Amino acid sequence: MSGHGFPAAAKELAKGGQLVEAVKVPLEQTGLNLKDARDAIKHTRTTRSLGLKAAKETVEHFLEKHGDIDTRFRAASLTEFRRVAGKLATILVLIGKLAFGYVYWLAA
Repeated sequence: MSGHGFPAAAKELAKGGQLVEAVKVPLEQTGLNLKDARDAIKHTRTTRSLGLKAAKETVEHFLEKHGDIDTRFRAASLTEFRRVAGKLATILVLIGKLAFGYVYWLAA
């Protein structure tokens, strides 16, 4: 990214009047969609009492520094899901065994 964190390609598109395409360039480079970008900037503004420009630059700087954050988050989420699913499966098996034992005990 160049200048104030806005890619040169996006600046050229904006100068040519292609504003929608200009907005898409940094979003594609960061992997964010428009809602994610808006939410990140809004959260940064709220928590740090920053103006719009300062919040945008803070978010862009963070994404430049931690470009793989989405991949790491998804991997961590999948690991946590597997851990919880394994525990849930164990609990369900134990409940099934207890229910079977109780029914067997009642029938005896």
